[in-house]
Amino acid sequence: LIALVISSLIYYCLQIKFKLNIASLFFIPIILFVQNTALFADSGVHIVDIQFNRYSVFNESESLSGVHKLMNKLHIPTKISSIKNDLLFKEGDLYDTEIIKNSERNLRNKKYFYNASIVIEYIDDSSVRAVINTTDQWTTTLGLALKKDEKGANLVKLIFKEHNFLGLGKELKIKKDLFHFNFNNQEFEYNDDNFLNKRNSVLSLAYIETQYSQTKNIRFGKKYASDFDKYSYYFNIQGSESLESNDSLDNNFIEGYISNRRLINRLEIAARIHQYQNIFNEKKIKMNYIFGGLNYSTSKYITSKGLFKFGQIEDIKLGTQVGGGIKLINTAFGANINGFGWELNIKHSYNKNQDFIFQNYNFDYSYLKDYSNNTLDFKIDYLHLYSENFKFINRITFKKMHTYKSGYAYSLGENKGLRGYKSISFEGNKYLLMNTELQYIFKKEFFKILIPGINIFYDAGRTYNQGEQIKLNKIYHDAGISFRMIIHRSSSFQELNFAISKPFKNEHSAYFSFQTNLDF
Repeated sequence: LIALVISSLIYYCLQIKFKLNIASLFFIPIILFVQNTALFADSGVHIVDIQFNRYSVFNESESLSGVHKLMNKLHIPTKISSIKNDLLFKEGDLYDTEIIKNSERNLRNKKYFYNASIVIEYIDDSSVRAVINTTDQWTTTLGLALKKDEKGANLVKLIFKEHNFLGLGKELKIKKDLFHFNFNNQEFEYNDDNFLNKRNSVLSLAYIETQYSQTKNIRFGKKYASDFDKYSYYFNIQGSESLESNDSLDNNFIEGYISNRRLINRLEIAARIHQYQNIFNEKKIKMNYIFGGLNYSTSKYITSKGLFKFGQIEDIKLGTQVGGGIKLINTAFGANINGFGWELNIKHSYNKNQDFIFQNYNFDYSYLKDYSNNTLDFKIDYLHLYSENFKFINRITFKKMHTYKSGYAYSLGENKGLRGYKSISFEGNKYLLMNTELQYIFKKEFFKILIPGINIFYDAGRTYNQGEQIKLNKIYHDAGISFRMIIHRSSSFQELNFAISKPFKNEHSAYFSFQTNLDF
């Protein structure tokens, strides 16, 4: 303010001595710079103290049953050291409102928190105290799951999931098939967003083994600590192998992002180096490529409650996000074929008449010259939230893979999108699928942890074999209703789902399915 007053006085004096137009051309940019400097100058307010209030899964002030008290005792609270890893400030830092908001979003994005907030308390004119309030969720899942394997066979799996291992913010998942020990059907997954206790240093490990295949995946790198970070990067290593045929796949890539450090009118440059190798029946395809693209966003955050997770405070992005780029497949990068491709993603989220509407369009296209063929993967999602309890979902998915393979790539049916038919009847190299659902969640809460819901759904889809044309009049349809119990206050947000589907083809009977361990 003092600088602005002084610069204004100098400008006024020069107006008297010189002509106005000359002084204006010379001093107006200086005045504007001084004004901006004054507006963004150091406020001099520092964060001198940080306090942590950690609350149990169930509110101790309420009348709790013995079961809830036991769950509170069994639950390991999130460690203060883990909470600090998601804060973008420390004691002694200057107070910045945007940094506080980003830190709140970091905490609320964690699966193991039911709620999180940061309250700023002024101690005096130059110092504040940051009070971190976190409420834990139940993070442990131990039980049985009735699942379908990749060929539609029934499986009963023993499942252990822990989204906050020992309160350290680490995620651990183990699944084991109970009835086929000789086949070694098992899954293992470990996720760490603060690897080696370094903020936003990411490590993910996954291993899946069935009687049909083995898959291994490693991902590590650095993610954005906030929307105003400049860069992030990841290394991804994935390999899979069929145990039934000579079919192996290596799918490795390095990706990086550089942004202009803005939330609104955010620009982000994306680059990827991709190594893809598939060996099928002693025939090798190497589809190595480089990718370059640009992402642009006008989105801004709003804080709402219960839009996606029942009763929880959520940070939702509203606005438009557009991203896309091209990929060049060439022998210069180690490929044994030439080609090209492009990717496009459009997200449009907005509020209309107090309703929330989310639209997502994803396209991934590749063309291989040597095979005179293309691949296309597109997905369209439309989600309309009429209220916290009533939702309309519409989804269209199409996938087509390279036809150098003779084996089937995809299957539909039962728990794979076409709920009225068995998976074994729908296998092919490409598929088209449409799902429409009306979801209603009741406000009634059972035992402080279960929320009932009901869905009315309609499915339409079919798989197609190599060379087969897609004809809409041959698509299969079904409609049905499902009842579910959402496991509330759980980091898995899992549900039990009982569905009855009626196929529109007369040769198929109504199909009943029980599903569990489905993310809501």
